[in-house]
Amino acid sequence: MNTPFFLLKINYFSFVALLIFIFVSLNSLFNALSVAFGGSLFTNTFLMPPHDLFGDYFKTTFSFVTNQDIKFDLKNYPVLNKLLHEYLNNNNYKAINPETNLASNLHGMPSSTLFCLVNLWLMNFINPLYLFIINIILILVLNFIVLKVNIRLKYSNIIFIVIAIVLSYPTLFMLVRGHLLSALTNLLLLTFLLSLCSSKNLLAVIALALACNIRPNCAIFAVLFLTCFNYLGWRASAFIVIKYLLLSIGIFLVSLFFAHKMYTPYTLTHFLMAVKTYRENYIVGDAGFAYGSSLAGGFKFMFGYNWITEVLALLVPLVMLLITSIGYLKNRIDTSSFIFLVCSIYCLATSVFADYYLGIFIAPIICLYLYKKPFSGFSKVHYVQFGVCILMLVPKNYIYTLGGVSYQVLLNPTLLSLSFFIVLSQLFLTPNTLKIEN
Repeated sequence: MNTPFFLLKINYFSFVALLIFIFVSLNSLFNALSVAFGGSLFTNTFLMPPHDLFGDYFKTTFSFVTNQDIKFDLKNYPVLNKLLHEYLNNNNYKAINPETNLASNLHGMPSSTLFCLVNLWLMNFINPLYLFIINIILILVLNFIVLKVNIRLKYSNIIFIVIAIVLSYPTLFMLVRGHLLSALTNLLLLTFLLSLCSSKNLLAVIALALACNIRPNCAIFAVLFLTCFNYLGWRASAFIVIKYLLLSIGIFLVSLFFAHKMYTPYTLTHFLMAVKTYRENYIVGDAGFAYGSSLAGGFKFMFGYNWITEVLALLVPLVMLLITSIGYLKNRIDTSSFIFLVCSIYCLATSVFADYYLGIFIAPIICLYLYKKPFSGFSKVHYVQFGVCILMLVPKNYIYTLGGVSYQVLLNPTLLSLSFFIVLSQLFLTPNTLKIEN
């Protein structure tokens, strides 16, 4: 495929950052014009309306403040605004479910719960707003370190990648919601993928085990350990998977122990009961519907919830994962395409996939750089992957239903599903087998 002249001359990562900036600016311009012409509440921003600003951090953390276990008083920080006082004193995350008689904050994984509890303890010594900012800066610094350690790039290129991450829709959405755990999950998955690409298997195992203990759906990425087979063989690859499983279980049990020590209502039994309630509210109900990009959300957008679409939303991505894995083992799918497809399936298969998790799509863009010479080494399928990743990293919240749900809920899983079939059809129909990169 002939590459346009300007693409051969442009810096790859600066081009990525520029594209993200342009698309974010377009949606921002639309929102500004919407405000000027008296548009609805939802068209005034491509992000969730900020009535619950930073809620996923402060409301979740403050929900563990109880008379029994943890005491915390914002009187130590009189300069804090009314919003945080509201989150502390009138917090619906503390609400007791009448069926289980448990607070709704117990559905988080032990590691996630421990993260909140440690942050709450630190707030006794550090202004909560300062701590929030420190967390964000630390995650950004870690992104830079992960990029520098795992791939050989000039500092300027790494800075362009970090700029692209900061400007992207998932990061902006994460900031408005204050969902630091999503940023941490994306960081760990990026560490896993880049470590795997650079043959740092132990670091990859640790990163994926930690990611799965924040978001269990990350276990889908374990299929990428198949890439180790190319240079290690089955026995060594199987040993890596065993280490990952043992470490994941160990982190879960240790986190559960310390989370219970810090907050006694958090037990394994209560956690499992709360997960059931979470499913009823977020998967069956509409609590996790808006600003999501899962296949289940796309089905719900078109047909509403029913058990058939819920099963299909799980089975279809699993079949896609099986086909992708077989294609890779049969040398029909190259490594960069394998990584892109697994990222897509991760998004589609997760029943509730809030848009701040879309940040993982920066990883396939980097992997295209590592495995294919941009843009001269790109085939049609690599251009498709690049384009879809860019579209996942930018906002497309222009049109909303009367209920305030953006058509992006349907658009994102549709784009990912179409790209899956385009990539698979092109690769499987290629007359010659593809070389699998190490």
